[in-house]
Amino acid sequence: MELITTWLRCMGIICRGLPAMVAGSLRDTGLHESHIFCLLAVCQRPGESQEALSHLLLIDKSTMTRVASSLERAGFVERRRSETDRRSYGLYPTERAFELLPRLVEALRECQSVALRDMSPEEGELLCDLVEHMARNVSRGPAVEEES
Repeated sequence: MELITTWLRCMGIICRGLPAMVAGSLRDTGLHESHIFCLLAVCQRPGESQEALSHLLLIDKSTMTRVASSLERAGFVERRRSETDRRSYGLYPTERAFELLPRLVEALRECQSVALRDMSPEEGELLCDLVEHMARNVSRGPAVEEES
């Protein structure tokens, strides 16, 4: 039981601490922690639907809608009706988002530097590989045992 409580505590610290650190360095922009990864995803995938972004970020559709609306009100994204599916909207970064992007990337690099402090580059790469592996496992959901 000790391993799981230690693991959960550490993952919680990382999952809450890093976004808070990024948001803190961008406080003057009005971005909240929940906006950061969504805005980054929109900048990396302009025109992606809210539904596709919610799957990518592993957040539910209603949360994605709230975050997208908030980013739209703040002038960081705009919604455009899909040309192929008139029921769907794509999210596009605005000029304001692209102006902020270098600061956002720098804040993320700074957080990475803090998180990986005192680790060798090899240890950082191994950690990234292991965390990606964990993320794939979690995104697939619990393993289903095969019937004999």
